[in-house]
Amino acid sequence: MDEVKCPQYLKKPLTFLIFESDETLIFMIFFIFSMLAESLFHIIWPFLTTYLFRKIKQKYPEGILWHFLYYIGFQNFKNYPSTFERRFGE
Repeated sequence: MDEVKCPQYLKKPLTFLIFESDETLIFMIFFIFSMLAESLFHIIWPFLTTYLFRKIKQKYPEGILWHFLYYIGFQNFKNYPSTFERRFGE
């Protein structure tokens, strides 16, 4: 049987440097776009958007980014019914 690495704290979110995983995603997207656009604020823009995302994230329940991506159609949850299902069989 293969060994599975279990984190020390199950509730602790995955972090990269000082960002959580969803904040890292926001940071990297804006960093790449600002480099491609050759923006003057290419250093400030990713940090500013990540800071604003943190402020928004504190106002809403956990997982707001993934639920928003599901709502606009970019993310699908596995083993969950679609939002338009009216009847459920058990």
